[in-house]
Amino acid sequence: MTPAPSTATEEQDCSLAADFYRERGFRPIPVKTKQPLVEWGAYQHRPPTREEVIGWYPLFRFGVGLVTAGGLAVVDVDTERPRFASTVARLHSTNAPVSETPSGGRHFYFRASETLRGVYADEWELKALGNLVVAPPTLGYLWISFPDGELPPLPEWLAGSCRHRLSLTEEVEAYCALLPGLAFSDDTGRARAQCPLHDDQRASLSVFPGRDDGRLLWRCHGCKTGGTFDRLRWLMAGKQDHGVFAGSWEHLSEELPRQPVSEATRRVLAAILDIGRERRLDPTRDIHTPYRTLAAKSGVETVQQSNGHPYLSHNGTLIRRALTEAKERGLLAVWVAPHRVIKSPTTHVRVLPDGWRLHM
Repeated sequence: MTPAPSTATEEQDCSLAADFYRERGFRPIPVKTKQPLVEWGAYQHRPPTREEVIGWYPLFRFGVGLVTAGGLAVVDVDTERPRFASTVARLHSTNAPVSETPSGGRHFYFRASETLRGVYADEWELKALGNLVVAPPTLGYLWISFPDGELPPLPEWLAGSCRHRLSLTEEVEAYCALLPGLAFSDDTGRARAQCPLHDDQRASLSVFPGRDDGRLLWRCHGCKTGGTFDRLRWLMAGKQDHGVFAGSWEHLSEELPRQPVSEATRRVLAAILDIGRERRLDPTRDIHTPYRTLAAKSGVETVQQSNGHPYLSHNGTLIRRALTEAKERGLLAVWVAPHRVIKSPTTHVRVLPDGWRLHM
């Protein structure tokens, strides 16, 4: 029997973990920053073989993911969700195995019907058939409660909400009601519309049938966002409320000159405030943005081109140093650093409007 995976991050650990997960009845595949490194559609219908897992050993140095199929269902609760603490407490009471994500969120592991599909709700996301999750010991993912026995059944209060699925006709009608001007093609079953999540002038949002069950999904090629209808509705509901936060961003900008930080850190923080104001974001939620955007807005580093690819003049070290100082001073509530210095790493931060106080 393969030993249980630890929480370390050595390259070999994810290979050992993949062996353990496969023997445990899960369906491991190699992933890198949440993206599968192999074609994984087949593993929604069968587990990978021992030989396939061995062949993926070199790829497991980046991380291990689990295909949520074969009766595995994972409830994903992000820290930015409303009532995060109460939802996590309620799920902890089920005694389900749970892992922590890099942002401080939680993944709860349950068994459910093999035909159950994923659902995106206000307070949580259910990952089931057609999804995958990143698992420990991938960098940043840790077991809080290890799955060393039979998984508990999905709670009825969650399972009940998953049964109310729209038919394809109802989904089409729901998308059309949510996105004015959306028209589906009879030939392809696809449609395009302007994305309501940003200032879109080019009809960047596509609606299309999912690969496995024909469920309608969406993807915006402008803001690089996508998912199910439930997720789009959830994001749009939040977007409608963001205008009320303009005063909070102004308040933060007024306080910034009085903060005891270096000039470079002050410029990076000013760039973060500009991003939040321009995107009309809620200051108490995470801001995801590439380093190159912070560099372009702050001038702390310059964005250059090499063979058509952008890179930063100091490989992001000056921006990372500024973010670290801001976090240490209590001016950023969250800062998740990239795993390594790359040409254009992405960070996410959170600021709070009440006097820049630290909030963890």
